[in-house]
Amino acid sequence: FISLTPGMRADTYRSGTETASSADARFSAILIGDRHFRAIETFGTSHQPPGFVPQIPGAQIGGLSSGLQRSVQLSSGVAFDVANELSAVVTAYEARYTNLVDPLSQDRSFDITTYDPNSIINDRTSGTDVGLEVEVHRPLTHRLGGFLAYTLSRNERVIDTHSSLSGYDRPHVFQGALGYDLGRHWRAGARLIA
Repeated sequence: FISLTPGMRADTYRSGTETASSADARFSAILIGDRHFRAIETFGTSHQPPGFVPQIPGAQIGGLSSGLQRSVQLSSGVAFDVANELSAVVTAYEARYTNLVDPLSQDRSFDITTYDPNSIINDRTSGTDVGLEVEVHRPLTHRLGGFLAYTLSRNERVIDTHSSLSGYDRPHVFQGALGYDLGRHWRAGARLIA
């Protein structure tokens, strides 16, 4: 049995007198071998205005004259039931980025107080992000539920013809969350990222 989910999204961005439009495709396919095993394939593209300020969604540092940042993402994974409603998922993924505004990867000594806005907006880079994630989870609809995951990844930037690690590279990420239903509409939870 195969479940297919296609999707399309269109956006228009405006900054000052400049306008940019994008169309992004999404596609996922789930192949169900039996009730305990699933293969999952996903593909997607995305665009966003130039921005680089970490932890501030939507922060934009320049206009749209040099266009939108672009990415293409692909992942392939397998999911299988283990026991006691525990499921395990192993996913390999790759993302390719073009037209990025990324001064942190261009200059590790970047200082926002002395930056040249024209240089940041016009000096664009490309990059890749590849990784493997292993996750074990139990639905939060149970009295005790949550997940534990480990991600091994490599994030690179290409400036001219030189390739180097991105300023955002985190090769090892551990994360987990746990939720427990205390009853009487009370729930306790904890989350860890390292």
